[in-house]
Amino acid sequence: MKMKEQKNWYDYTIGIGIFLIFAVVPLFISAKYVDVNEAEKVIRSGTTALDVFSYYKSIMICFVTLFMAAIFIMYVPEKGHKKYYFNHPIFFCGGAFVLFVIISFIFTPFKDVALIGISERFESMWVLISYMALMIITFSYCNTIFRVKFITLGIFSGIAVIGIIGMFQYFDMDIFSTEFGAKWVLGDMYNGTGLNIKFDEVYSLLYNPNCVGMYCSLVLPFTTILAVSLPFNIFKHKFAAIVKYISIIFSIILLINLIGSDSDGAFIAVFLSLFIAFILAFIYIIKNKKYKKCSKAFTAITSAIVVAIVLVSTTVVFKSEVIQTKIFNNIDILTGKTQGSTGYYITDFSIDYDKNRVEILTLDDTIFIDYDKEKNMFQISNSDGILLPYENGDFSLETVKLKEENKQNAIPLKNINGADLIARVFLRNNIPFLNIKYEKTNIYFRVSNEGIISAVNKYYEITDINKKAESIGFKGSESFGTGRGYIWSRSLPLVLSNGIKGFIAGSGPDSFAIAFPQFELREKLNYLGNPYIIVDKPHNMYLQTAINTGLLSLVTLIILFVVYIYKTIRSILEDSNNDRFVFSFKFAVLIGIIGYLISALTTDSVVSVAPTFWIMLGAGFAVSEFFKEKKH
Repeated sequence: MKMKEQKNWYDYTIGIGIFLIFAVVPLFISAKYVDVNEAEKVIRSGTTALDVFSYYKSIMICFVTLFMAAIFIMYVPEKGHKKYYFNHPIFFCGGAFVLFVIISFIFTPFKDVALIGISERFESMWVLISYMALMIITFSYCNTIFRVKFITLGIFSGIAVIGIIGMFQYFDMDIFSTEFGAKWVLGDMYNGTGLNIKFDEVYSLLYNPNCVGMYCSLVLPFTTILAVSLPFNIFKHKFAAIVKYISIIFSIILLINLIGSDSDGAFIAVFLSLFIAFILAFIYIIKNKKYKKCSKAFTAITSAIVVAIVLVSTTVVFKSEVIQTKIFNNIDILTGKTQGSTGYYITDFSIDYDKNRVEILTLDDTIFIDYDKEKNMFQISNSDGILLPYENGDFSLETVKLKEENKQNAIPLKNINGADLIARVFLRNNIPFLNIKYEKTNIYFRVSNEGIISAVNKYYEITDINKKAESIGFKGSESFGTGRGYIWSRSLPLVLSNGIKGFIAGSGPDSFAIAFPQFELREKLNYLGNPYIIVDKPHNMYLQTAINTGLLSLVTLIILFVVYIYKTIRSILEDSNNDRFVFSFKFAVLIGIIGYLISALTTDSVVSVAPTFWIMLGAGFAVSEFFKEKKH
């Protein structure tokens, strides 16, 4: 279809909507206590949950998308365009995905979760439909150079907001550690104290460091390709040259964010996507015999790849104790050379019901907790049989209550090689409980009326710690990827856990945390460092989709991605457009999308990052379809 340059109210209205998604929606971070959905109460002990990064973003995504959809429906496009649009694979795949999301909602027993989303994520049915709407609207919109430029500036505006805040965090100047940042997040909850930031890595406005890594895997390849492929001459190619210089600056900022996120998966995704860019550039030059014309660009791309390798290698060496160790340990775990170890101080625990004894394994020693029913007392000893200094082990209701009243219920076990291990007794509903704690790791026990000591779940109910969830693969490699091996092994059976219903409908939009077997206390302690942690995401966008909305919905997305990559690569290699900026944009978006899809193997779809991806995917489809000219 021949490109037709135009500027009208539609150009600016849809463009502003896209700009809001890129740059304004990320700013919606605010502390809010959200009511816990009824279905969600199986994993949440309270009636409310505190959210900061996702709730308002999800609402704004739906609101802005609805506004854009209304404009899109009212607008009458140029002759023939709508007919072409409705016959495009983007419409069939996007529409099929929406259909499967709706089917998933119809069949899910967790309808309140599907409608609103689960706490801290809020990627509801409406948000998933909004993703498809954003992609299709952008695809229809991005058919003139002016609109391509508008989208480019929109992406840059998002990078400016997210990247600059992340860069300051990397240099220990976190805006959320200031009074201004605390007031921004807490609003009416602000009481004069600062925020308790739980991350040491860069998290910017995107919920957690993994999200920053995924964002960088999408936009860093995009800016890198623009930086090396666009012309330098600002007098001859004013807009393209300005974009080039901005891209150079933003590439540096994003690289700092990537390093600060400490995301191994994102590092690999960026490196592989740029390597693919190098291969495509080489094939393009050979196929189109543009040795002289493209020599500078090819040299620049080659140099960029070399620089990327150097930077990544330098980072690995510089942070050898973190990145290099993790990478080689993960390789050894997967190949079976070593037994996976997470490095958590408390590594395992078990209960010998015959002896009425608890065994807690630590990196230093084994701790034994014995209960004497006749004396209603418990004793704590080490592997040498030496009693550890824990006075008044009386487990009677009166003693425990007295210890609580006198604030003497938390006692350090001093001789565990200096470890800050704490034993604590406390009451809940007038029932005595024992808690063993090390830093953020807790294990809770209680004694039944029959005098049997047992472990309890997060609701303080007696639970069977030897009950096993169904698993597929990763046997002995559960520690791979900081516990991802364990999560994936328990997630894979969920894909077809409900037979044909699961195949078509899944467990329901955003319902992964409810579907996941949360009861495995020992395994969670072994591989995730906390027996009571809620696994609310599979750390894999493809597994996430298959489990939530069904395997068929994942198939439609994979078809969509494959069609896009195939069409775009063919368009690039055919040298089908003579506009340098459009060609570079097409190439840059392709490499960014590839980077994101690689990163999605270890990270999930989240409302903080996904809208940018779907808009870029729609724009990528558009520039491969609507900017076709005959070769000269």
